[in-house]
Amino acid sequence: MMRLQLWRNRQKAGSLLVLSLCILMFSCRKKDNWPPKASDESAVVVHDWYKLMIRIQLHSTPAPMAQLNMSNFGYIGVGLFESVLPGIKGSTSLSKKLYRMPPMPIAEMSQQYLWTASANAALASMSRLFLAGLTDANKVSIDSLEEAYNQRFSLGITGDVLSRSQAFGRSVAAAIHDWSRSDSFTVSNVGYQRPVFPGAWEPTPPLFVNAVGPYIGNARPFLESSLTTTAPPFPVPYSEDPSSDFYKMAEEVYNISMALTPEQKATARFWADVGGPGNGYPIPGHWISIVTQVLEKHKLNLWRTAEVYAKTSIATRDAMINTWRFKFQYNIIRPVTYINRFIDSSWQTL
Repeated sequence: MMRLQLWRNRQKAGSLLVLSLCILMFSCRKKDNWPPKASDESAVVVHDWYKLMIRIQLHSTPAPMAQLNMSNFGYIGVGLFESVLPGIKGSTSLSKKLYRMPPMPIAEMSQQYLWTASANAALASMSRLFLAGLTDANKVSIDSLEEAYNQRFSLGITGDVLSRSQAFGRSVAAAIHDWSRSDSFTVSNVGYQRPVFPGAWEPTPPLFVNAVGPYIGNARPFLESSLTTTAPPFPVPYSEDPSSDFYKMAEEVYNISMALTPEQKATARFWADVGGPGNGYPIPGHWISIVTQVLEKHKLNLWRTAEVYAKTSIATRDAMINTWRFKFQYNIIRPVTYINRFIDSSWQTL
């Protein structure tokens, strides 16, 4: 009997010891690692949001306006970075680096945050604010993904931490959207008069509409250096002479197009970036997909992932602004117009 009692006492003592050690270990872990840094958190939530955004646009009818869509995704990437910025040790807001970017919301660093929850709230809000033509089904998908992650987060943190993190992410999204509204970005062509000279651009078949986005080059860029970026002279002088380099370029396009395989045609349509059912992702969906695949393969953390998406967004948006400026600087005739006029009047693009 005494042995049994002794054994029970030892069991109780052992249980108390294990419990004490667990409490001690948990309290130490909480002190050392809380609040978690963005470098410690998974980026899966971010990948899921980008996949949802481009999946929504893959089936959008009509497809989003390509140039505006590129601009909007630029802001989404910057907003994502700002939503996790306070969790990155030694980090600096992009408002100190990007052209005319206002100060962003500041987190209460004496308080606790979960940066994945902040990113979740920011990306959900920016999806609603920046994605054009959302259907009721799209809105349900956005709400569902946001709530699914909130439910998951609530299992490991207090309600106060979750609410605080959500509020911060949403405040960043709102600030980014407000900033975007002052960038003078427009796809309008009201008042634009196309220049007329030998080899100048003309409206193209089948719709023969006026030029799209002639003022995009005047939009506020992310990088101040983009304001002074210049294009080199057009490399090949315009000519209608069959022996000229210009004619040979158009002829090469024509000859290649006449021998395309079904696979090559499908590939061309997929990468056309026009969007819509059966046409692939609208721009910048392909680039976002490639970046996402690379990030997932290398399992980068939340911090690095947000940084890569932000840099991709900055680069693609400014590249689009610059190329559109150069497009209207050159104002050169399109291949379809040239080929129809000088090579084959019945030729059509894919």
